Amino acid sequence: MPDITEITIIGDWRIIVESKNAGWQQRVQASNTKDGTRILTGLPGNVMDVRGKGKTPWILRVQHNDGDTGWQDNWLRDGAIALSPGLGSIVRHIETEDITTPQSDRDFDDLVIRLEKIGMVAQPSRPHGIHPPTMMMNPDGVFEAAMGRHFMAVTVENIWTKAWPTGTSIGITDRSRAWLQAGGVRIIDSWTSEDQRILSQDVTADGRVIVGALQPWEKQVIYFKVDVASAAPRKHQVEVSAAEPMSHLNPDARAPMMVMRTRYDASEGVFTSECDRGTLVAAIKELTVDYNSLKRAVFKARQLFRPDPSSSAGGPGNPGPDRPGAHCGPTQIDALRKRLIAFLKGGDEDLCELWRELQCCCGNGSGGGGIDDDGSWGGKGLTGMEIIALPNLVDYRVEYRQPFDGQYGPIPYDDPLWKILLAIIAIILSLAAAGSAAADLANKSDDVVIGEVTRSVLDELVDAAVAELNGNRALTPAMFSYLDAESGEANETPLTALGAIIDTPGAVMTNDEIDAAITAFNTNPDDPDARSGVRVFKSGARTGLTFGVMDRVAPSSRDDDDDGVADRTFQNQVFIRDDPDSPNGVSNSGDSGSLWLHRDTLRVVCLNHAGNRTNNTAIGSRIEDVMSRLNIRFA
Repeated sequence: MPDITEITIIGDWRIIVESKNAGWQQRVQASNTKDGTRILTGLPGNVMDVRGKGKTPWILRVQHNDGDTGWQDNWLRDGAIALSPGLGSIVRHIETEDITTPQSDRDFDDLVIRLEKIGMVAQPSRPHGIHPPTMMMNPDGVFEAAMGRHFMAVTVENIWTKAWPTGTSIGITDRSRAWLQAGGVRIIDSWTSEDQRILSQDVTADGRVIVGALQPWEKQVIYFKVDVASAAPRKHQVEVSAAEPMSHLNPDARAPMMVMRTRYDASEGVFTSECDRGTLVAAIKELTVDYNSLKRAVFKARQLFRPDPSSSAGGPGNPGPDRPGAHCGPTQIDALRKRLIAFLKGGDEDLCELWRELQCCCGNGSGGGGIDDDGSWGGKGLTGMEIIALPNLVDYRVEYRQPFDGQYGPIPYDDPLWKILLAIIAIILSLAAAGSAAADLANKSDDVVIGEVTRSVLDELVDAAVAELNGNRALTPAMFSYLDAESGEANETPLTALGAIIDTPGAVMTNDEIDAAITAFNTNPDDPDARSGVRVFKSGARTGLTFGVMDRVAPSSRDDDDDGVADRTFQNQVFIRDDPDSPNGVSNSGDSGSLWLHRDTLRVVCLNHAGNRTNNTAIGSRIEDVMSRLNIRFA
């Protein structure tokens, strides 16, 4: 068997230097990891944690430096993979030989390292909220405080590289329970056999879900019970862990759940939806209502508020056990009726509290938060009070907790949660739909809306959208013009003149031209023409005019919650670094959507969508790819 100099490894591992018996310097190299190439100095006791890229292998090498030829690879001898006694850890011992010639003593003790597997479970996506009566997921999985109870759907993945033991269970950690409780999120550990049957899972008395022998890299969705009726509208950290029959190095996995709270403001006739970034205020100006669902809701309401005097339970205001209102006493029903009438007349009533009470009265006692935790939650179905309604015209404004000003005011680029708030409101409308249809938003929305998004695309190449402007935004006669640097900005070095307008022809660089320019510069970086070929600039809403140099075209991973995909990788992205001749920063939050242009020819190069202040880089999608995906052209 030939001697080997590298080993491919999958997953997250801790590297520990156990011993060194060599005169030459030694080091451990891990390449193709999530953090690029990592180096660990070969001294006993040194430790380095390596993060893998899912199922993509990374490469382990041990190297020596004899002082003459630089760093050279050692021979490796991979020990058996074994479970550490008394623990759930997977351990590998790697022995190495640094004299890789026929004269080698082949004792393989020059540098000995130990690898311990980090992590058993991962959450590849954030937890999603499920509405228990209907078993339907809320839009984008957001937890709505007005709805109270939710099943929390958590996707777990076995990243242990071995199958989990048969009795493995997953639970919410004690510290996560403390975090959630402090934020108003209640974890309910009582489960009926009916709820376990509906969700096809077995739950222990302390709320842990039995997962069993999940295979390596296999995923499974499990469910917990949560009540968010009193929760703060923000992101809450949910941490789960794999538990007995094993313990393990770092068995936890963490992901955020998104909680929002929607209310109806009767004084302004608007809905307010609050989340961690701020508040969305919306008024329904036009509404289309399904006639059959409206008839059904009216009929159910009449049954609820006008009980049958001949009910077997006996007497007016006291409905029978199988009739609507059976779980609400006469006093409660009468109070609820009066509050509904007051609400529809514009009174100051909490719509969401009314809705939970209606669910309780109409749905066999299965209401929102604060009502009995005992009993089954799931499979109750609709209450009959729902109205199918579609808002046709919505006026809204966004009030940020911590706004930042671009050149034209606050820019909502930061959080994808805003994309689904209006969909949440459509669900909450229910009985209030008719009352809010004529409501008018108490702000000047027409003055701040500058256009409408007509189409968008998010795939392996681009994340972009097309907006149709309504003419409220001042434009120059030139179709393709950009603001030059201005006094008071971080960069006051203009392309033409301070406060000027940069007019361009609207021409673009093709993918081949971009590749050719970068190749020419990397081949001969001292050539002035090659350097000019990669120099670019942009006029961003956050940072103003900045200069950069095209560095490479490569894949780019972006770890956010957009569309629920964690760690999305975009292909063929243009990486732009700081221009040494104009070191003024490259990009920042709020610059997304600005165009990078070639300095000499003023041709469009790419669409900016990411920036890093730490290492001063920007990332953009090639403009030819954007045009192709959106079916647009500059003309």
